[in-house]
Amino acid sequence: MGPEASALFYQMIIDVCRKKYNAIQDIDYPPIFICSIPLYGFDETGIIEEKLILRQLLQGIRKLEQAKSDFVVIACNTVHYFIEELRKNAKIPILSIVEETLQKLKSEGVTKIGLLASESAYRLKTYNGVFDKHKIEVVIPSKTGQKVITKVILNVMAGNSSEKDKEILLSLIDKMKNRHVEAIVLGCTEIPLVFDGKHSPLKAFNTLEILAESAVERSRR
Repeated sequence: MGPEASALFYQMIIDVCRKKYNAIQDIDYPPIFICSIPLYGFDETGIIEEKLILRQLLQGIRKLEQAKSDFVVIACNTVHYFIEELRKNAKIPILSIVEETLQKLKSEGVTKIGLLASESAYRLKTYNGVFDKHKIEVVIPSKTGQKVITKVILNVMAGNSSEKDKEILLSLIDKMKNRHVEAIVLGCTEIPLVFDGKHSPLKAFNTLEILAESAVERSRR
């Protein structure tokens, strides 16, 4: 979801195969079916019509099941809100971008993160619900900061992102640093298209990259 984010995710999978598994020939890469869904029921803040979105997600999963996929990955943080309902209705496993990020943070001993995400992800506590159970504190921007992130995401989606958008995100990270967070989580798959976490004043965890690594690892089992 998000055609450009999907394209970046596919490239990340290719990069993981090359860097981690020395892929060279075509047969060194996993077969992949991409179901790019132009979701209705969203606006610039994220989720608006839950039932409509869930129905479309399930339709997408059915197509991947019919294609004989072994498992599903959803390159979107916001719709993780539906993960349990999706898993309940799917015939094949679904990897969670939030859960995979959680495992990465735990492996590095991180206990307090700053979250850059969509307004829906904040409102629905997409990350808090999972992280709280594992005693990882989630710090979010002010309401004004959330609106600023929404503008950056919209610029990315429209193909109008610029160095200014990157500077805006870095400014928000500086404010979170003052709140003593240990790391930043890029919790929207559009954000890495303008800011990949490099040159951040705090270590940044790119959720899209983490999911790509997990997907490739799963495909090799």
